[in-house]
Amino acid sequence: MAGMVEPFDGSAQQQLAPQLPMQDALIVGFSPVAAAHQVAALRLGVRRRLISGVISLAIWGALLWWQRNLFGDNWWWWLVISAAITIAIVVVMVVRLVLANRRLGRIGQGEAFRIGREGLLVDPAAPRLLAWNDITAVKAAGGSADAGAKLIVEHSNGPSYQVPLMCLDTMPGTLDGALRAYSAGRKGLDVSKLDSIW
Repeated sequence: MAGMVEPFDGSAQQQLAPQLPMQDALIVGFSPVAAAHQVAALRLGVRRRLISGVISLAIWGALLWWQRNLFGDNWWWWLVISAAITIAIVVVMVVRLVLANRRLGRIGQGEAFRIGREGLLVDPAAPRLLAWNDITAVKAAGGSADAGAKLIVEHSNGPSYQVPLMCLDTMPGTLDGALRAYSAGRKGLDVSKLDSIW
């Protein structure tokens, strides 16, 4: 199941405990912290852009009016163009804010997946245990500038499992170490397609 997933319910955890004991696994959970920080930063950015845009247009309008003889009868077009550019920038920022709010609202709660000696337990809504021998790659790739990279688990038994790294409570370095430790060095987090995750 690609994309974000729902948390485990209690019955699923009890049934799966013998397969991948909690005391012998790294539990990776969902966390809204990074997404919430992004929403707050974008909201602040929109507010600042609106204030600075209004001030800039007021100053620019006063300057154009004062020097209108130099610009001719169409001096006000310069003000219209400046206003249009400001509005376009604000619209783009608002769209980014709306999308960030939407991502924040879709973040699950509880567990995202487990890393254990038997493999990876993924997809809490329909739990699947992926054995290390069946996993072909664990990598960070894709995503957008706002949404960030995704953790992608590719395996031989079906479609890949994907979850945004931004939505996890565990840093990529910790994930890489756990993957290498529990898989006895067979797997690690491949970040070769990224210049930087954070």
